Amino acid sequence: MHNLMWSVPLVDLPFDAIWPICNALPAITLVRFQVVAPTLRKIVATLWPRLRAARGRTLRPSPNDGLRRLHNYEAAILYEEFGDTAWADRWLSGLIATQNTTAQWHAGPDAFGLELRGLGSRLLDLGSECQPEAATFRLSARASPVTAAALGYIVLSDASRRPCAWVYIEWQRDVVGIGTIAFWVNDTEVRLQDWPWGDSMLSVTFGIDWHSHELTGITVEGSAAAVGFADFHNASCQGVRHITLASFRGESAEVCWQSISLFPRAPDNYERCGYHRHLSLML
Repeated sequence: MHNLMWSVPLVDLPFDAIWPICNALPAITLVRFQVVAPTLRKIVATLWPRLRAARGRTLRPSPNDGLRRLHNYEAAILYEEFGDTAWADRWLSGLIATQNTTAQWHAGPDAFGLELRGLGSRLLDLGSECQPEAATFRLSARASPVTAAALGYIVLSDASRRPCAWVYIEWQRDVVGIGTIAFWVNDTEVRLQDWPWGDSMLSVTFGIDWHSHELTGITVEGSAAAVGFADFHNASCQGVRHITLASFRGESAEVCWQSISLFPRAPDNYERCGYHRHLSLML
């Protein structure tokens, strides 16, 4: 397929001819074609439901940034948006003492991610241990200021359930009775001005250095603080096999985990064109 050229513009091809071409290309290649040929955007928007069904069933149906999200799905060890009806077959109910029988879990095509009202936990078993070098999460949370709250947990742990990363959102009163909201990355605290809810959703990114047993390059969008790095929660952690999502304390607690992703290396470093890099289309 090197230097292949169609004599007919792609936009003039019938749908049945366009589909196998687009479906054969990595998502990042389609992204680049959209940049040089804006007419392709309309084609991709039309194809998005079919691309998602064939190559990214766990993605949410929304076409917004669809190809970028599909690229993440194809490049990642795990890229989860909880956009399918089978999410509960992957994320099993956790056995925690604070499991609330009134907890309401909601995900699937009509949700914004994995939504939880109340207290409870879910566990994903990747099936084998891996050593991702980068992780990104997007989540929002809130609770009533009546009692202390600890919610929105994301815990990455190895086959022996030793965690390398342990992040969550906490609300409590300080020594003078003033309520504070903080986001914790292992033992490092990042103060927040308000609950990360709605448009104030948190985006969390960090690298994982398995040699030094550190989380590196930690950034928390939605906070003015720069975290930098943190030691592993458990220095003996050897990899990631289990991912736990949970809320342990809080009145009227609500959480939405919009996306959970693990990459073998930083996403910006990917070159996914492969043998398509010399492909030429008349758009």
